[in-house]
Amino acid sequence: MGFLKKLRKRDDRYARVAKSKAAKRDAREAYRYQMAQEAAERELVNLEQRCLLETRIIFFHVLHEDCGFGAKRLFDLAYHVNVIGECMKDKKLGVRLQDLRDQLEAETGYKLDVHEVKGGPEIQVQKQAVDAVSILYLLELHDKYGFGKARLEKMYHACAKVGSEISHGKMTIKELAQKLEEAGIAPKFKGERVTRKMDEPCEVAS
Repeated sequence: MGFLKKLRKRDDRYARVAKSKAAKRDAREAYRYQMAQEAAERELVNLEQRCLLETRIIFFHVLHEDCGFGAKRLFDLAYHVNVIGECMKDKKLGVRLQDLRDQLEAETGYKLDVHEVKGGPEIQVQKQAVDAVSILYLLELHDKYGFGKARLEKMYHACAKVGSEISHGKMTIKELAQKLEEAGIAPKFKGERVTRKMDEPCEVAS
């Protein structure tokens, strides 16, 4: 009996050790999964910020080249767009992109052709960022500078053309940013940071 008791104790000890190792392994796996999820979320946030900036640069470029907007008007416009963007982040205020798109159509008669795209989270984040910036800039151009349906449509298609040329490698966002800087127009606000480089473009305004 003493021998059997020792065997049971040994088996119990082995079982406890195995259970402890399994628990530690599960904890490590859970931690790795959590870290991977957080890293993926950070990447999406960085991607969104980069797309917002790149779309702004495209609007800056077209407004400067085609409409003669200088630094003061461009940054005044960008400031008001950012204010609305911050309001959209605050769910309590109830500012929705769909409502702003409906407002744009009601006030100008211009219906922005926003189509659904298939793809993973990165594609969806890029598309949503581009749509948001486009609608906000068009709405502000109408409210502050009286752009009507024809000018808004021309403006949007000019931006889409630039976006297409970037996507096909005919120019880069970096080149546009450099041109703006040469004209005395900094593409970013003071202190604004984007953690990813602008070497590879987002799918801007297709």
